[in-house]
Amino acid sequence: MFTTHVAPLILGRGPATHLSRVQAVVALAQNLPLLAGNPLLGTLADRAGAPAALAVSAAVLAAASGAALASPVLRGAR
Repeated sequence: MFTTHVAPLILGRGPATHLSRVQAVVALAQNLPLLAGNPLLGTLADRAGAPAALAVSAAVLAAASGAALASPVLRGAR
């Protein structure tokens, strides 16, 4: 969701002189949640099984998609 919808908007609005810096911050915003999310999902899969971890992943994805659809800024952005 972030990579395909929000990141291009951020990069498109960043100043041309600082594009590489903006892209570096976008890359951090994409990768830092993985540092927390992957161990948590791994622990959940270990304790409750892979179907539970997949269900949590699906719920988080659905919530993020719903938030994006509810956002007039993201819906109207071109």
